[in-house]
Amino acid sequence: EHPALGLHLGATALMRNEEMGHSPFCLVRGRLDHVHLDEPGGLVLGDSGRVDHVDLRRHLAAISYRGFVGVVQRHDPADPLGAVRRGLRFADRTFLPLDTR
Repeated sequence: EHPALGLHLGATALMRNEEMGHSPFCLVRGRLDHVHLDEPGGLVLGDSGRVDHVDLRRHLAAISYRGFVGVVQRHDPADPLGAVRRGLRFADRTFLPLDTR
């Protein structure tokens, strides 16, 4: 209950632990400060097809989440900026802004 302690969720961890239902999000409502948008193996965001990012977005919107999101992925040595751009475009199309889609 300390005000300096916030909570963090990661998309891949939620998927792997089969915790993508609404309960975990309800439990952290008002205390969630950061969400990692990521894919298994550090793939470019949206590339694995294993994480249901649309469902994640719905849960975040349902708890009125307004904290930070971070796109977490490995870089591609052959095209580092291209991979970052693809991940950011996916995040923008899928998650931002939470209150208008």
